[in-house]
Order: sequence, then C-alpha cells, then structure tokens
Amino acid sequence: MLVTPSRTLAAEVVRLVAEGRGSVANRASTRRALARHAAAVLVRDLAEGVALVNRLAPEHASVVTRGASRVARQVVAGAVFVGRYSPVAAGDYGIGPNHVLPTGGTARFASPLSVRDFQRRQSVVRLTRQGLARATEDIVRVAMAEGFPGHAQSVLTRFEAE
Repeated sequence: MLVTPSRTLAAEVVRLVAEGRGSVANRASTRRALARHAAAVLVRDLAEGVALVNRLAPEHASVVTRGASRVARQVVAGAVFVGRYSPVAAGDYGIGPNHVLPTGGTARFASPLSVRDFQRRQSVVRLTRQGLARATEDIVRVAMAEGFPGHAQSVLTRFEAE
C-alpha cells in the first residue's frame, strides 16, 4: 500500500507495479496479493498519511519523504524503514533487525520478536503509606467502575485500622 499526498507519485507507482508484475517469481500469488491488498491511497498531507498508517499498524512501513526521520518517529509499525536507501529487503536479509514482526495491525500493541521475549520479567510494586494514600481515590474509582468492589476494599482496608 502506498500512502501519499502526491497524485503524480501514486500514478507512477501504480504504473511501475503493473509493469513489474511480469518479472516476479510467483505471478499467480503476486496477482492475488495485489488484487486483495494493493492500493495507492491519496491523503491531504503527511499528518493524515501518518494517522492512516498508524491505524493500519503495518508489519513494515517505509518512510520516504523530506524530513523522513522526523516523520518516521511518529509511525507505528513492526519495522520502520527511513529514507530512500533503507529498503525493506535490507532489514529482511542484510542488516540484522528481526524478521519476526507483528502482522495484521498488531503493531499497535505488539513488538518485533526480541531476545526479551525469552527472558522472564516481572513487575515489583513497593508503595509507602503515603504513596498508597495518594493513589487510593483513583484506584478505588477504577476498581468500582470495573465492578470489582473487593479490589477497592483491599486498598481501603489498609487504612481502616488506623
């Protein structure tokens, strides 16, 4: 999918993709993929384009524009390739980023496979009386809103015996 504010660029990319279809290794698969998933989407500006890409949260995103580094910092994707000399194939085959990426829009909440996925992690919470007192009202409000009065009471109980 191409997301661009440029009609000229969109038309040229559509033409080049059509022209290049005959030279791919698996023509039938490519034809199906393009028919189901290919699009050149025109947006008003880069901000609208970034918003659209972020809703899609693609596996890969290539940011090729003026100020690409700045724009890329706003993009949500499994892997973001910045500038004209950073093709996806470089990340897949040559320079080392993980090739196991979140697909189907899951980049909104998931990350590429990492060594961290093979490490055991845990959260450790240690509050002081003052810290819990500051958070009590919010904790109780959320617990009650979620329908868990016992959770709310487990916080309130800490202060009842005082």
